[in-house]
Amino acid sequence: MQTRWLVVIVLAVLAAGSFWLQGRLDDDPATKVARPAEPDYIMADVNSVKMSPDGQPKNRLIAEYLEHFSDQDMTELHAPVYQIYRPGREPLFASAERAWITEGNSVILLRDDVNFWENDADGERVFHVITSEATVYPERNYAETDKPAVIQTRDTRSSGVGMRAYMDESRIELLSQVFTVIKGKAERESR
Repeated sequence: MQTRWLVVIVLAVLAAGSFWLQGRLDDDPATKVARPAEPDYIMADVNSVKMSPDGQPKNRLIAEYLEHFSDQDMTELHAPVYQIYRPGREPLFASAERAWITEGNSVILLRDDVNFWENDADGERVFHVITSEATVYPERNYAETDKPAVIQTRDTRSSGVGMRAYMDESRIELLSQVFTVIKGKAERESR
């Protein structure tokens, strides 16, 4: 009979301990599962142009659709294409499968199949950058990544890890493990 009461007491203590532990975990924000936020609005076929103070187009954002989350001050874009207009020069383009605009529209995070490119006046590609993700700072016309990147021009193909792009200057830097192949005349003419 004493063993039966001992088992009942041990089980009661374990049950009370379980309820106490569950209560502690429910109060700890680190253990709560975050519910996905619901967007406060959704737009399809997005085509937005930002103008400069002198009335000229500064940049254009095109996307299949976007979802805005006011609780996080974030916009998620699907299949975005970002176009940067530069006085006296051809526009520069950036695209990705997905993107997020954060921090009051001051940062664009591009993810999955990220491309930057510039065409000349005849529509021929001047350069093309391919990477998996990049961060764009629109007000500074600057982009960077710490991921592997490939830069292709008419005459070269360079690969490396990490990249900085100064878009106003059409200047791109690969940061490490850089390898460049210079195309011969026959390769250029076969294109």
